[in-house]
Amino acid sequence: MAWDIVKFAQRPEYLKNFLQAAGRLPARKDLIQDPIWQNDKLMKIFADSMDVAKARAYGPNYPKISDAVQEMLQQVLTGIKSPEDAVKETDAKIKPPLQQ
Repeated sequence: MAWDIVKFAQRPEYLKNFLQAAGRLPARKDLIQDPIWQNDKLMKIFADSMDVAKARAYGPNYPKISDAVQEMLQQVLTGIKSPEDAVKETDAKIKPPLQQ
């Protein structure tokens, strides 16, 4: 019974309506190309990034990576660093833990 509900909720015709109403992007590649997300200028930016997006909390070094990203965001938002400089510095910090 519960599995039937999950299967029903994942049917494209229902899932698209739910995701659109909630302002969310689909995680399913077969839905991301739908005009709902491709014809909206702002949503398209995020929809197009789904090809390279990764789930959070991946790998044993996730806490180190998350801390570095949060620090980068804070530095940019407070004007301590430019976005370009902050990204370069953070890239150097997170590549080693990602490769372990």
